[in-house]
Amino acid sequence: MRWMAAHEVTIRAGGAGDLDAVLDLWAHARSAAAVTADTQEGLLRLIQRDAGALLVACAEERVVGALIGRGTAGAATCTDSPCSPSTAGTGSSAGS
Repeated sequence: MRWMAAHEVTIRAGGAGDLDAVLDLWAHARSAAAVTADTQEGLLRLIQRDAGALLVACAEERVVGALIGRGTAGAATCTDSPCSPSTAGTGSSAGS
């Protein structure tokens, strides 16, 4: 696994303006084992309930990775972490 990304990657909390890009990313990177429907309404409820639950990785102003995490008492659980096929294997996604 390579840890050097070709572009600088910034990880930040995702917001309502990121939802279309996240859903597009997930539509292309969705695992056959995924069972939960990905919807804009569901993501919007998530970020309204927990502003830090959706993390996005951005390179060159573009969402290249996304992660839904739930944290309690210093522990976090990763529930989804697809990355753009163009960045797969570069170390730019937390789930890589």
